[in-house]
Amino acid sequence: MARRHRKSAAHSASGKSKSPYVEVTFLVRDSQDRPIKGLQIQIRSTAKSPAWKWQAVEDTGGQESPPENSTAQPAKVKPKDGATPAPQAEPMVDNLLTKTTDEKGCAGTILNAANGKEIDVWVWSKGRNEWVWKTPVTPTYDINVVTIRSPEFHLPTSKTMKPCEGTPLVDMNIPKVNPGEIMTIDRLMNTFGPYIGWTQQVTQQGEVKKHHVKQTSDGTDDEKDKQGKKDFYYTVNKTGEPRTILLNVLGSTLNYPKKTKLTDSDYQMAAIELGLGNSHNAMAAVKAVALTESGTSAFLKNGLPSVRYEREVFLRAMLPESRQWEKTSKLKKEPIFHTLCNNQPNLCFYTGGMHQYSDKTGYSEENEEAWGHGDKDVMHQYERLVRAYTLLNKDAAIMACSWGSFQVLGIFYKQAGYHTPADMANDMMIGADKHLKFFLAHVKATAGAWDALQSHDWLSFAQNYNGRTSRAAGYAATIADNYKAAGGR
Repeated sequence: MARRHRKSAAHSASGKSKSPYVEVTFLVRDSQDRPIKGLQIQIRSTAKSPAWKWQAVEDTGGQESPPENSTAQPAKVKPKDGATPAPQAEPMVDNLLTKTTDEKGCAGTILNAANGKEIDVWVWSKGRNEWVWKTPVTPTYDINVVTIRSPEFHLPTSKTMKPCEGTPLVDMNIPKVNPGEIMTIDRLMNTFGPYIGWTQQVTQQGEVKKHHVKQTSDGTDDEKDKQGKKDFYYTVNKTGEPRTILLNVLGSTLNYPKKTKLTDSDYQMAAIELGLGNSHNAMAAVKAVALTESGTSAFLKNGLPSVRYEREVFLRAMLPESRQWEKTSKLKKEPIFHTLCNNQPNLCFYTGGMHQYSDKTGYSEENEEAWGHGDKDVMHQYERLVRAYTLLNKDAAIMACSWGSFQVLGIFYKQAGYHTPADMANDMMIGADKHLKFFLAHVKATAGAWDALQSHDWLSFAQNYNGRTSRAAGYAATIADNYKAAGGR
């Protein structure tokens, strides 16, 4: 919850304050420990933890001001020796401070917070257009500094937290997916987008434990753990020990596709439709493409289709269709691209290559060509998609991703008869059969790829399907291995 900055005569042997008043400063930082400026914060006392009227300071060097909607008089400046003001004979009230973080990430200081009384911190969510609960804080030292991490680009997902034994965590009122719901790209980006890449991280007095729902011998949920039929949930224990908590805020299911994997029968039918024949080798050729592009599954555990964001394709998607495959040298002459590439090189650039991502240890850079098909890798691609969709251009962001089992670029959406990029993305959410439909349309429209697939010329297929790049030889070797693994000869 807080870390102590200096000792005071008011401290007990345990280090906690004996005074009824304590001072609390609220700071907001991102995952690189940089101050977040301009974030709206609400600091609230609740009916179960009322306190006297707060006296607040705007920042570490600012002027004191009473809380909003309060008739309290400005507080006197805290004595230099660190002693707290004497308690005032005032009634307990529900306090509410609404602040905007300054350039230091500071949301203000409460000089007379009630010792041991819980304070709730809320953050304004632009995506949901409402206040979202962030964390509880219970100050117990003379001087408390609460550092809140928000937002972070990091996306393993978890269940919504719920009350249980120990000290419960409050449901954070995040958006949820209804059972059986097929996600749409608009809902994913606008409703869930603000939470993609976010975790809740705060230092507080407590240890978070993750509890898995136990199962009986017949495979059903143990009755005593059957709270909402969640896969797992969290509790806070050991409340006297300051710890840093990192909690993921999204639900573990974000989409319910109707079909998550293709079968050999599906691959065989695709081979027949492409005119490759009805042989096992023809089936293995189509299956080898899927194995190379998406591995064993085209959907993540959370139900979202596999995607890969390609920043150089974003620029091409911004151009008229007739100019989308011009040489890179011509792209560099577009003035608008200069600004985009300078401001967002992680989302749009003239070539592929390096991009940033983050995890619990902080930001680092990885070569995007080295990324695999694992859920963590793919969810970092969704982070980039969300940012490009919300910050730059919706259609171009969708078109810059390759989608599903065969990783066909969204920029080819018209080949499959889709009217808009969003229509294509929505179809990709439905099931792997839609991925196969997109692949068939793309190969039929790409003569070189069709010829190479029929003759099993894997280098030529790589060059026509993925482009004539230095990576073509490596791709050809991989698809050749996957062809053999699928039983091809």
